[in-house]
Amino acid sequence: MHPAWHFAPLACLLLFIAGLIYIIWGKVKRPMARRRMIRAATDAANGLLAKRDEWVVVDTETTGIKDTDVAIQIAVVDGHGDVLINTLTQLPKGKKISARAQQTHGITADMLIDAPTWAAIRAQLDQAINGRTCLAYNASFDQRIIDQTDRAHNVTGGALAWLDVMPIYNSWAAEWDARRRKIKWQKLPGGDHTAIGDCVAVIDLLEKIANNRRSATAHQTR
Repeated sequence: MHPAWHFAPLACLLLFIAGLIYIIWGKVKRPMARRRMIRAATDAANGLLAKRDEWVVVDTETTGIKDTDVAIQIAVVDGHGDVLINTLTQLPKGKKISARAQQTHGITADMLIDAPTWAAIRAQLDQAINGRTCLAYNASFDQRIIDQTDRAHNVTGGALAWLDVMPIYNSWAAEWDARRRKIKWQKLPGGDHTAIGDCVAVIDLLEKIANNRRSATAHQTR
């Protein structure tokens, strides 16, 4: 018998023990990591709510999600819940609303005929924001849409600073996606696919996270 075979049972035993330790440690470590994420998210929400005068919430409804799509509705709400902007806006010439987008938010081209121009709204937007940080759920989308809308209407607006609330909620929900091996992305709870409704939902969500108001399901260790 080859000398190496004498060590095979020992090697198998060591591999079994190592695998067992990995499984046990994973079960111990994941709840610890989850608690840290929840605590960090709660701290982040409390930090934002302690500085309500320094940010606004922005949301848009759009013609679609492509890199040529534009905003057709926009809302801005300040940190105290006061509505600063809530309006539809005209379509650029020749632009259409995709069927999927229209099905989601219910806005039709006919509803936009007498709406304010984007140039007028963009000036109001800069005034309403007034240098404050723009909070949004999936902020990169709204940032991109506003940039694309500026270009489509040939309008130049002020630079906007953004902060995404979605990662805060993802961390607080702390749901593990076993297939992708990462934390799950969460949809905005309470959003109604109107710009104003989604703005209000973001503030409600921050208050929920700050107060750590969790459902029975959210308390379960994943």
